[in-house]
Amino acid sequence: MFKVEPVLKEIAEKQLTQRRARKPGEAPRPVTTVNSKALYGLQFRATVEGHSFISDEGDEVGGRDAGPAPLRYFLAGTMMCHQVWCVKSAALLDVQLNRLEGEISGYIEPGTGDTKPEDARGFGRIAYKVTVDSPNPPETIQSIVEAATRRCPAFVTVARSTPIDLTIIHNDVNLGERRYGKVVASCSHRAASLLQARRVAGSEIRDQRSEISKYAESTRCALFNPYLFPSRERKNPTAEVLDRS
Repeated sequence: MFKVEPVLKEIAEKQLTQRRARKPGEAPRPVTTVNSKALYGLQFRATVEGHSFISDEGDEVGGRDAGPAPLRYFLAGTMMCHQVWCVKSAALLDVQLNRLEGEISGYIEPGTGDTKPEDARGFGRIAYKVTVDSPNPPETIQSIVEAATRRCPAFVTVARSTPIDLTIIHNDVNLGERRYGKVVASCSHRAASLLQARRVAGSEIRDQRSEISKYAESTRCALFNPYLFPSRERKNPTAEVLDRS
């Protein structure tokens, strides 16, 4: 059975304190630096902080399947970073986790036919399921998973460009799905544009956050900004420590 180590509470508190202490004018420093070297065909070895790992492509796309393909590492890294912060967030609140598992899938954007120049395509959507067994109530589990979406740099970075549909399963009960990501950014941009137009027209806007939320509700737009306001929840009808993470 999984267990949240008590020492993680102090470590997470220190880590978050150091993050908040960073000032805008400070010289940026990398979290880490990874090096990669071509080995054979489409095989590469990455090295970082004394560790190494191999990537390769599958047989059907020109590789020899000697290791996971790069996109597999990308998705796994996003998920595991979020899981790290689920555990740390649980430690901060003294929440018991008996099991924490994840499943993540990426969906490449469709092509647009025979066009020139070639279209740039990335993930159009990411589906991510978090499964937790815990004696703590559902709202507590939701709060630590939500906190991890703000604290995990990988999740935040990916969600800025790609919608992430996150589902939480707590003690075999589906708590619903939330979408984080790109669609929300465009929605909040439209809301901000609307507010600006109203200012130009002479309307007084006292509470921008409230007005943007009203706009989202009226247009059924799932707003997301991890630093301003939460997304709308879509219920499933069927039920410094080194800042390495």
